[in-house]
Amino acid sequence: MAAHVKLSTTLPTSFRELLELPGVGLYVASAVAVRVGGEQHAMLDTNMSRLLKRYFGLQTLVDFRRDRKLRELAIRVVRGRDCLISNLTILDLGSQYCTSSNPNHEACPLRNGCRFYHDKQEL
Repeated sequence: MAAHVKLSTTLPTSFRELLELPGVGLYVASAVAVRVGGEQHAMLDTNMSRLLKRYFGLQTLVDFRRDRKLRELAIRVVRGRDCLISNLTILDLGSQYCTSSNPNHEACPLRNGCRFYHDKQEL
């Protein structure tokens, strides 16, 4: 009869613990911490970064992952009871409407408050 060995297979779910794992960066740590750990973080990727920079008219560092002000803004925008939904909504809007080339301004539900859209209209 084979002996059953119980191994501990619990994975960390906190942002800080996840960042300590090899190969886990800010986006993955944030995504897991929000989805599984229930923490309040911004799942800041290229799409979210582009949308926030354009919407708020920000000049940021080239590498958005190292831009502390952008990360802080992203957290303020998504923080709240529906943090996961806010994150996913911004990620989707960024990938569907606020594309890097040829953004779909006319269909974007955020265009009325968007600095980038209004700046383009004034040209």
